[in-house]
Amino acid sequence: MKSIKTSFSGVLIFSGWVAVIHYFLFGYLDDVMALGYWYGRLKEIGGTVLPILLLIYIIIAFRQHKEAITDQVNRMVLIVWLLLLFALILTNLILYQLNNQVDYELQQPIFMILTSLAIFATGRLKNWGIMTIGAIIFFMLGIWAFTVDLSTQKLLHAIGWFVGFVIPGHMLAKNEE
Repeated sequence: MKSIKTSFSGVLIFSGWVAVIHYFLFGYLDDVMALGYWYGRLKEIGGTVLPILLLIYIIIAFRQHKEAITDQVNRMVLIVWLLLLFALILTNLILYQLNNQVDYELQQPIFMILTSLAIFATGRLKNWGIMTIGAIIFFMLGIWAFTVDLSTQKLLHAIGWFVGFVIPGHMLAKNEE
């Protein structure tokens, strides 16, 4: 049995849960509930530690599966995600230039749509139907997010990551066994 700890499905699962925690626990719940001092401390620590753990995890996964990067499809997937990172940074720069501040109610839906396109491209390149379906749902949630307030956008963003990454990751992990 192949370990899912650093397999592609493992990266999907871990990345997905980090995003779900970020948008739901540290975003949506923070907006709709008064959670107190200890929650604020948890949010501070989690907001710093989770991205660092995710980066370390991805680096370990890449090192343990170097041969996967030589595969043409996997290199294309890597390029798609690097382009997404560039697009997200560029989006923030453009939004900042328009208003001298980032409009988060506009940023969230744009980020969701751009992310859904990267998930869709990954699903199509890897021929994973479940990931493609998750990307389409994520895209529709992104369109919906243009019509709701920022708190609800964060909830939709968390749901998008769940259906776009966590569910496909678990289904792929099951297939890897």
